[in-house]
Amino acid sequence: MHFVPGLLLLMTGLGGVFSDDMRSVGGLIVTAMFLVPGAWIVVTAPFAGVRADGEGLRYRGVLKRAFLPWSQIDSIDALPLGSELATAETIVVRGHEGEELLMLLMLTGFTRKRANNRVRAQIQMMQQMRARALAD
Repeated sequence: MHFVPGLLLLMTGLGGVFSDDMRSVGGLIVTAMFLVPGAWIVVTAPFAGVRADGEGLRYRGVLKRAFLPWSQIDSIDALPLGSELATAETIVVRGHEGEELLMLLMLTGFTRKRANNRVRAQIQMMQQMRARALAD
């Protein structure tokens, strides 16, 4: 999901490297503003995701990494995002006080008139893994 925008940033930055604007400080700054984040996203995006195992949830995003043991997690729910034009659902992990511990943005899915089946299946799988881990 993040790879294509990162690639666009990287290509824009590379285009700036070969332009006449590279002779000025402003041209260098603008090129770096596209090149550096684009390269970072292109390198990290293929490894981003969520892993659920017997110990808890491991989240690896483009900018954030987190581990939450099942004992700290109270609920895993869908959270609607967006506006009237485009709506999506993402997964939110909440703690025992109801606080939002982690939003799993890498698993966001677009919705139409009904819930996103993939997002709901992922929530159900994580809830089952949590129940099994806490039962042991």
